[in-house]
Amino acid sequence: MTTCPTCEALARTVMLDQTSHDTQRKPLTNGEIYTAYVEAANQTLRPQDERIAFAFARAIEAAHGIKEKNI
Repeated sequence: MTTCPTCEALARTVMLDQTSHDTQRKPLTNGEIYTAYVEAANQTLRPQDERIAFAFARAIEAAHGIKEKNI
């Protein structure tokens, strides 16, 4: 029995979407943000720009519903 390629692709998409919601997404640490900036910009982050870079990353996280869990 052969399966429909469209149905297989849809099933994979649904499964990936489901598993992506199963884990709690956590905010990046400042160190992870710094490392991501260095890798993306191919230069170090100047101390005077750290506040802006971290605020930008936090705004992106907030837009995607990623926030620190308050216990």
